[in-house]
Parts: sequence; C-alpha cells; structure tokens
Amino acid sequence: MIGVPSKGLRVHLEVANTLLNAGYDEINCKDMFKQLENTPYEVQNALESTIMKNILFGFETGKHFIEAKNKYEPVVIFSRENNIKLPEEFLRNCAVKNDWLFFMIFAQIQNYPVDQIKEVLQCFKNPFYLEHTLHCVTYDIQLEEENVLMRGRDSRKAFLSRIGVRQSTDPLNPSESRSAKSQSSYTLSDSSDILEVDILNTKATLLQTLIRCHNSADPPRALLQACQLYRNPLLAILATSYEPDSVHTNWLTWLVVSCELYQNFTNLEGLVMLASTTRELLNKAMEKRFAHTLLKSFKIFLPDNSLRYFLEFLCLGIQQISDLNLMSNELECFKKSLRNYRKSSILSEADHDITYLINRCWLEETALTLMASTIKYNFKSAYDQILFLKIICKLNVQDIFSIEVPEFSSILEILIALYESKSRICLNLSDTFKVTHHRESILSCLNSLINEKLFDTALQVTKIVNLPHDVVILMKCQHNFENRQEKDEFFEVCNKSFKDHNVTADQVIEFYKFILEKLNDKLEKYKVSKLSYQWARDYQLSTQYELEKCMWLSYINLEEKFKDPKLLDIKVETMLYKDMQDTLKQVPICQLPLPKDSGSQIDKLISFALDKGDFSCL
Repeated sequence: MIGVPSKGLRVHLEVANTLLNAGYDEINCKDMFKQLENTPYEVQNALESTIMKNILFGFETGKHFIEAKNKYEPVVIFSRENNIKLPEEFLRNCAVKNDWLFFMIFAQIQNYPVDQIKEVLQCFKNPFYLEHTLHCVTYDIQLEEENVLMRGRDSRKAFLSRIGVRQSTDPLNPSESRSAKSQSSYTLSDSSDILEVDILNTKATLLQTLIRCHNSADPPRALLQACQLYRNPLLAILATSYEPDSVHTNWLTWLVVSCELYQNFTNLEGLVMLASTTRELLNKAMEKRFAHTLLKSFKIFLPDNSLRYFLEFLCLGIQQISDLNLMSNELECFKKSLRNYRKSSILSEADHDITYLINRCWLEETALTLMASTIKYNFKSAYDQILFLKIICKLNVQDIFSIEVPEFSSILEILIALYESKSRICLNLSDTFKVTHHRESILSCLNSLINEKLFDTALQVTKIVNLPHDVVILMKCQHNFENRQEKDEFFEVCNKSFKDHNVTADQVIEFYKFILEKLNDKLEKYKVSKLSYQWARDYQLSTQYELEKCMWLSYINLEEKFKDPKLLDIKVETMLYKDMQDTLKQVPICQLPLPKDSGSQIDKLISFALDKGDFSCL
C-alpha cells in the first residue's frame, strides 16, 4: 500500500463504520464491499437512508443547515470516489419544504451538475419557487459596464426592462443600439421555455406573463405552459388566437386547469390524440362536479360539437330545471347534430387528426358515460337521481342512441326499489350504463342486498331485469329457517314459495339436504325428507329412490305416537311385475343400523301399502 493514495480506503472504512454503528449486519456489509464495483448504488442507498434518519429538514437557522450538510456530506464523498451519480435525497427534501435558498447553497457547495439539479427541481411544490430556482440554474447573469440599463439608472426604463421591454437610450449611437438589440434577441430566444416573471409584483403578473409569452419564440406554446404554471385558464384562450389549429390542445389545457385536473393529466399535446383518454378526462371533470365548467369549455372552444347540446341538457337536470320543452329542444339539437356525423368507424389508437370528435359512436358513448356520472355524482340524494332519471325516460332519451344501451326504465325501477328499501346500498351507475358491465353491476348489487338480508328487494330486482331468482328465494328461506320462532307450517310455506317462483328441483333438494343436517326433531326430519322425495319424484330425478329410502327410514325412526299412515305419501299407480322388478333393482341397499323392531314395522308398512293397492312405493 506504500505510495498508493489512501483516500478511497479511508472513505470506504468510514462508510462501513457508519453502517455497522447503525445496526447493519456485518456479513452483509462485507459482501457489499467485496463486490463494490458491481454494487456501488446499493452501498450508496444504504448509507443515504441511514444518514437521512438523523436529519430533520425545515431548517430554522443556518447552524441547523450546516449540521445537516456535514452529516450528509459522506454520501456525496462516497459517490464522487466511486464515480457514480450524486445522491439527491437532501436536495429533494429541501425542495419538498420549498427551502430554495438552502437547496441552491448545498447544490453550489457540492457542485452538482446542472442537468441533475433540473430533475430534482420538479419536487418544489410552490410553482413560483420552481420558476425562480430553475431560472437561477439555467441562466448565468453577467453584468457589463456598458450595459444600457446599468448605466442609465432611469426608473421608467428599469420598470420596462423588468416586464420584458428593451429600449435603446441613445438612438444616435449605433453601436449601443446594436448591442442592445442583440442582447434583447438573446434574452427573448432563451426565454421561450422558461418565463421570466417577477413573482413579487403580483399586480402585474398577468401583464408580465403576456409580454414574455408574446416575445418568446413560440408564443402559443409559452401561453399553454404559463396557463398550467399559474393555473390561469385565460391564457389557453389567448393561445388559440395565435394558433387556431391547436384549438383541441388549448381546449383540454383550459379544462384541466379549470377543473384542477393538472396532476392527473399531463402532456396534453399527446393526450388529445387519444380518444379513450380524452373521454376519461371529460368524465373525470363530471365526476368532480364540474359539469358547468365542462359545458363552458365546449361553448368557448367547440361550440358546434354535439356534446355541447347534451351537456346543456345535463346541466338543466343538475339545476333541477324541469322544463321539459327546454330539455327536449336541447336533446333535439343533439339528435340533429349527430345525423351529420358518421355512424361508425374504427378509431385508431393515435388519432392525429382528432376525428373522434366527429365520430358518432364516440360521441354517443361519451354522452352515455357523462350522463351516468351526472346521475351518480352531481345529485345530492337518491330521490333527485330518481327524478332526473324519470325525466330521461319520459323524454325517450334512449331512442336517440344508435349504439346498444341498457334499458333506462329498468335502471329507474331498480333505483326506486333501492330507495324504498331505505338501505344504503347503491347501484354503481358508471358500470350499469355500460352494456359490457351492466349485468356484472346488477349482480354486485344483488349480492349486497342478499348480504344485508334484504331478500324482498333483491327478488324485486331480479324480476325487473329478468334474472333467475332461485338463489334469492333459497337464501331467504335459509335465513328464515335460522331465525324462525314458529315451527308450524314453515316448510310448507317454503315449498309453496319454491313452486310459485319456479325454483329448480335440484336446488330445492340441495336446500332440503342442508336443512336436514340442521334438524334434530325426528318428525320435522321426516317432513323435510318427504318434501325432498316429492320434488325428485315429480321431476323424475335419478336420486328419487335414494330420497324415498331416506323418507321411509325417517318414518321408521319416528316415535309411535307420531306414526300416522296419513303422513305417508302413497301414490297409487299401475305397474307391471317386470317393471316392479326393474324398479326394485334401482333401490339402494340400506347400510344404516335399523331399530330392533324394524322388521315388524316394515311388515306393517307393506300391509298398509297392499291395502292401498300400490306395492311400488315400497
């Protein structure tokens, strides 16, 4: 090691000691440092997370900042020693706390690359701090003795300079005029991406922004950037005056800013070419109850689009203006405008020409989606939802659509049933109005009703949408069985309900099998096994003889006081002797232990059956 620089070794030893003192496993530390050439970032992350636990950001004094800087400095030294990307957590935390001064001091002390600083700057929550700090990093301001503004010291010229207007002080001096013009052109060209705005002068911020954007190399693009930066929708409207062909991008920018959706939707220039994402944006605005803002966006940017008329109709409903003539006029305008568009065509994934705005299928699907979100999110109560849906059905809105849509009247009946049940269960209208998810939404609602033991409402819903209601009837009877207080005629009532609602025999028998496992009363067991056998016999099921055997065994096990021939289910029918033999072969052999006097009881049953003239029941 003689003659070899020891700085790297000392840095690595210090890092290892820091990790060990923090509780890291010694074996893992050795493994990381043995393969340090392959895992430098793993060591960097471990060291950075260890040190960051001991730093409290939001520095109150410069002393606190210096202490934190000294604690974090080993991470930077380790990164430089191993020629890897400098750590960013210190800068990120300063940015999150909007500590722009400490951010710049630390970045300058550690000599961070400009590109890396620009990436971390995006963590600033305050847009003004972000702009200010980004300007500091991007531009290297140099003062010249011959600078016109520094030499003139004219307050009026200084103000004009601050808002972006450059003037020559001496038109007779061509050299100074040329230098001023060149300096002005340099400033304007560099400000095409970053807007030079004095954030402290709040009264003139809009004026400053307009001047800077107008003087930039690409004014409409600069206006859209400023629109999102300052959350000022007016700038998107002004951008349209520069570039009318970009009205669709300006429209979405205005909408995103006005509806506070800028965090969810970015890169609007690419988004406007995606039909599904555009519909998602419009729907998100409706979900956040910006219906009138959404309508205003169409009035400003797309006044002739069909959706404008449909949004007029929806907004009338939200305002509870039940003027059917006025609503009907808006729907008629919507219907007439749709006739001018193509009925159907395949939309490409990236629609560069934005033809989906004149595609009838896309317009109708979007209108249906917006209507569902209007009913779901923009009414204060289920009662108001029902009133508006009644208007929709009365005006025959369903007939306007050429695409497949669910039955609006059925949805209305379901909402009324849920409202009358006085439960908190809601129908997911966003899915219910989609044909592809309609059935799934109804089934989800039914499951919720069954879980809440609202069987009558669930049965009503199944009748509305023509779904099988076997499960609902069976679950209701099971619930009533578990909570029954009177035993008399309970199973007869259930059996009648099964027949009235055409429940399948297989499901009825399975239900009775479940009930038999729960019963202890021998007389009830016989009654249930008898009902189960009757269903199997009436529908000629393969299990009828097995169930018949269970019925007879249940009768044999009854106490003498309950044994009454009237309880037996004797059905007289004519059979040939050969048929009797074939039938007896199908009767399963009893494997269960029988009472001692079972032989005499069976003889009595045979005699009773012979008296009735029907041996086949045995």
